[in-house]
Amino acid sequence: MATKITPTRTEKDPTGQAGNRLRAKAEISRRVRSTRDAVIDVLNRIPVESVTVNKASYQYQIDPQRLTTLTDEIEYIICKALELDDYATSWFMNEYIGKAWQDGTTKAFTRLKTIAESAAPDIAAVMDLDGLLASTAYTRRFEVIAARAFEDMRGFAGQASSDLGFVLGQGVALGQSPRTIAADIRKTFDKIE
Repeated sequence: MATKITPTRTEKDPTGQAGNRLRAKAEISRRVRSTRDAVIDVLNRIPVESVTVNKASYQYQIDPQRLTTLTDEIEYIICKALELDDYATSWFMNEYIGKAWQDGTTKAFTRLKTIAESAAPDIAAVMDLDGLLASTAYTRRFEVIAARAFEDMRGFAGQASSDLGFVLGQGVALGQSPRTIAADIRKTFDKIE
């Protein structure tokens, strides 16, 4: 007689990681938000003159190369806040992805062992979770997932800095006031988070 397993997953959270994902998202948002003042400081370091002809306009003393350098600086600030130096030691890898990977493996292993205990007790007797977690195959798979997640985080940081650099560059090109550009940068941060 086949053993019937009752699903313990929900349709909204099939992996049981909703809480983990929410905590990770909150931590990423907190870290990105912490860079807001540093990014606005990048804007404030650009020399600017106010020119009034009918209405106030601003001329920034910056060339395109320096503007590109500032966008790179913004990316550095975001990468530093997200600690994107090395994926093997990163906080999101250790606290969130590694935990999710191990929790998922443990749940799957436990379900399989339960099935094996009723269907093939000899196989169940030699199944070892610690051995599986320490195996080369398991470690390699996790390293691939970790590297991919790290690259996704680097991509996120790159896109965020590109978006912020665009807002900065556009404001400078249009001769907007530093206050207007800073407000646009804050709005962009709200979208990033």
